[in-house]
Amino acid sequence: MRVIMILMFIVLSQITVKKVPEADITIIKALELSNIEARKLKYSVEGMEVRIIGTPATWAELQKHHWFFRDFKDDNKELEKKLDNKRFWLVYYLPIKEGKDIVIFGGDLWVFIEDSSGKILATIRGK
Repeated sequence: MRVIMILMFIVLSQITVKKVPEADITIIKALELSNIEARKLKYSVEGMEVRIIGTPATWAELQKHHWFFRDFKDDNKELEKKLDNKRFWLVYYLPIKEGKDIVIFGGDLWVFIEDSSGKILATIRGK
């Protein structure tokens, strides 16, 4: 069995520290909820690397200061409408590379979880 690696990234690392409203959903609960959603979508989370942002973010914060936008180059208007005016956790699942020269394209998954309710706001599946 492969061990799920959780890499935590802090969204606001490049901006002045400010008081962020405390999330009702903890980082552990967000991970549990995203794992349930991933399994519903037929992903084997045990065989994937998992990255989760270190604190809930807004859409604007995510756009300015996060690895997500370096990797995701699609039209974001529909996603922006779903996430606008919300704080959320972002969990990213990435297939584990099988050898140093093998890269798996597609098969990744982004899960956006509302920090106040635990509701799955959106998912994006790799192609």
